[in-house]
Amino acid sequence: MARVVLSGYYGFHNAGDEAMLRAILDALESRIPRLSVTVLSADPFHTRREHGVDAIGRMDLARIYSRLRQADLFISGGGSLLQDVTSDRTLAYYLGLLSLARSLGRRTMVYGQGIGPLRSTVGRALARWVLDRVGLITVRDEASVQELVGLGVTRPRVVLAADPVLGLNLPRGPEEGARILAEEGVGADGRPLVGVALRPWPNARGFERVLAAAVDHLTQALGVEAVFLCLQLPQDLEVSKRVAALLRRPARVLHRRYGPHQIMSILSRLELVVGVRLHALVFAAMMNVPFLGLAYDPKIDGFLHSLGMEPAASLESLRLEDLLFRLEQAWRGRAALRRRLKAAVPGLRALSLKSADLAAEMLGFGAAAGSSEGAAGEAPGGAEGAAGEGPGEAAGGAVERRAGAAGSG
Repeated sequence: MARVVLSGYYGFHNAGDEAMLRAILDALESRIPRLSVTVLSADPFHTRREHGVDAIGRMDLARIYSRLRQADLFISGGGSLLQDVTSDRTLAYYLGLLSLARSLGRRTMVYGQGIGPLRSTVGRALARWVLDRVGLITVRDEASVQELVGLGVTRPRVVLAADPVLGLNLPRGPEEGARILAEEGVGADGRPLVGVALRPWPNARGFERVLAAAVDHLTQALGVEAVFLCLQLPQDLEVSKRVAALLRRPARVLHRRYGPHQIMSILSRLELVVGVRLHALVFAAMMNVPFLGLAYDPKIDGFLHSLGMEPAASLESLRLEDLLFRLEQAWRGRAALRRRLKAAVPGLRALSLKSADLAAEMLGFGAAAGSSEGAAGEAPGGAEGAAGEGPGEAAGGAVERRAGAAGSG
């Protein structure tokens, strides 16, 4: 039996992170026979019930220590765990777990993460020291590769993959989304639907009035109905209600907590999505629904660049006239945007599963079993590039870039 301990932003009832957990578990379970996974969670009961795996408290150090002693592999990811924008404590927590696992002689892997931003001198030094001793790093975008270069991480093999959520199985169809919208009182008059997926961001409170004015323009000039989607309650609900209260024409805010597949099914009924939440954009892309991304963090830029797209605007410098121009442009060009997504997303989906392939190899399963990492903390000698593409170099360590990867257009 292969034993894995998995750490991330799990158990906080964030639909994007719950989708990530489900996608990682499905990918690992399909590659590793008799797999036993323990998830570190803020709500272990919820994680056990929803995902059918062992889960322990993310701050229960005694149990974490016990599980790590028995583990064959410790996985940190995915998500934006290794950054110090939200809190220095967040960075210390996730780096501390990697260090503990390595001190116990466990194999270690950073899985499909976005690295950074790392702004403090102490944070950057700590990240460099810990990450340079990890067995394998897979990242979800080119910007993360460059962050590792800037940090001076030289030893581990680094592979450019994609966001693990892109590997999630799709919902069966749009029927559940149609039912939910009908129950929520959305779409009764047959107007086209535009979704708005927000999150609070303390550095950009002024964006709310600008966005409300833009939504008013959509509903009045283009004859659409706006609906607000919340990926994390209550945080997203509060900002959505504030923006909705500023509208001249009422819009529905979905108050209930929906799972990833339910949200994707809802999105499949929409003509356009305006999103701040990263995984609202990822879900929309997976359902081939045109979207505009508003950037507040490099992870938004990184995902959009992987699709050959750019942010519509920065949340911290949002101007109404610029946003209106991009909204009207997206509305008129939504058929072309759908075609772009249909062409690009399958490659990213395949790329996202590379992280699971490499995790399986570390545990002795797969074509190159055992080549990813020998003893804990040991970095392999070079890495083979994908067919037709040579490996790049990141701070002296091998970086694999594969067709369809972020930054390839």
